[in-house]
Amino acid sequence: MLFTRIYKVSDYATDTNDFNLGDVVVNGVQPFLINVYFKEFTSFDKQRKTRFIDSLKERYNNTIVNYINQRLLEDQCACIECHYIEAGEYNMEFSFTKNSKEVRIHNENVDFLCVSTHFDSTNRYEDAFALLDEKLKKHTHSYGNILRQWNYIPDICYYNEGKYEYTKFNEVRQRYYSNLSEYPAATGIGIGGDTTRIITFSIKSELDVLRLENTLQTPAFYYSHNKVDPNEEKPNCAKPLFARALLSECKSRKVLFISGTASIRGEESVADDVMTQLRITIENIEEIINKSNIDRQSIVLKVYLKNNILADEVLSAVKKHFDTNQVLVVQADVCRKELLIEIEAIVG
Repeated sequence: MLFTRIYKVSDYATDTNDFNLGDVVVNGVQPFLINVYFKEFTSFDKQRKTRFIDSLKERYNNTIVNYINQRLLEDQCACIECHYIEAGEYNMEFSFTKNSKEVRIHNENVDFLCVSTHFDSTNRYEDAFALLDEKLKKHTHSYGNILRQWNYIPDICYYNEGKYEYTKFNEVRQRYYSNLSEYPAATGIGIGGDTTRIITFSIKSELDVLRLENTLQTPAFYYSHNKVDPNEEKPNCAKPLFARALLSECKSRKVLFISGTASIRGEESVADDVMTQLRITIENIEEIINKSNIDRQSIVLKVYLKNNILADEVLSAVKKHFDTNQVLVVQADVCRKELLIEIEAIVG
C-alpha cells in the first residue's frame, strides 16, 4: 500500500558527494517519488543545491526526483518528502522512465502509475495536462483512476491578461476532467518561478475507493463563481474539481488522502489571522478523519504558509495536535488572497 515519510537534512558534509543524509529505504522499499525542498539559499549555495539533487538521483536511480520551488520554513537546510508503495509485498514488476518522469509498478492485481509533468511555456497548463493525458493513455489509465494529484501553479492568486491564474488552470482541468462525475483528492497551490508542475498517482486494481466531502464545507466543485474568482461574472465558470478526501482500501490496509484544506466554512473564508485559520483548518481535517473511520496509525502533514510569519508556532501547534513529527512547513501562496494557511495530509 502507499505510504509517505519526511526526512529533514540539518547540514551538508564538506564532501559534496556525502550529504549527511540517512538511507531512505524503508523495509527494503525504495521511494518511487522524492520531492526536495530547500531553505532560502544564497547564489553561492546554488551549486550545492544542484549537487544534492544529483546525489539523490544517483543514489535512487529508479526514482522520480523533483525540486519543488517552495521555501522550507524550518531550521533545516533541506527536506525530502518520499512516497512509497509496498511493491515487494505483492510481487510487483517495476519500470522507470527517467526522462519522462513516470514510474509504473504492477502485477496481475495492481497497476500503479506515478507521473510528474512540468512546463514553463506560455501554454503551461495545457502542455502539462496534455503530457499527463498522454502518459495515462500509454498505460491504459484514465482520469477516473487518479487517487491523488498535486497542482503547483505559479502566481496562483494573480491576474494576468484579465484573468485569474487559478481560473486559467481550472478551465484546462475542466476540459480534461469532462467525463468525470467524481474527482480525485488534490491540492492546488502556488509555487515560485514560472514552472507549472503536476504530480499524479493513478491506480487500477480491485482497490475500494470512497470519495469524501466535509459536512462543514461546500464541495469545491459547487462553489459560487465569485468564490472561485472574485472578478468572474459568469455563473458557469470553471470550478475547482477535486474531492475533499479519498479513502482507499486494499487487503484491509486503508490510506486516507486529505486534499489541501483551509479555513473555509461552507464556501466562505473564515478569520484573518494565521493561528485562528490554523485552528479552523485543523477542525476541518479532523472532521474528514472522523468521517472516514480510519485507524490513525500514522499521519504525514504538509503545511503551506502564505508568509513566513509564525512558522515556528504553526509547526509546533500542528505537531502537538496530531502527535507526529512527520510535518513539513513551506511558504506558498494559497488559492484565495485572504487565506494564509493550507494543510494536506496522508493518514494510514
